[in-house]
Amino acid sequence: MSCVSYSTSLPLRRLLGDRRPAFEREIADALLAADPTGRFVEPVRLEVLTARTSPLDSAE
Repeated sequence: MSCVSYSTSLPLRRLLGDRRPAFEREIADALLAADPTGRFVEPVRLEVLTARTSPLDSAE
């Protein structure tokens, strides 16, 4: 439910200790209150720049 942002927050997990399950429930409840489907989409813009050099001309 709290997916990527939370799953990569390892220091937060350690700090929560035995309060972690209650925190996760509270986050899940808040998200479901915002959208009962539990589906949240975050648009991400991705740009890719590629380059390559010309192959050396072996005829010269």
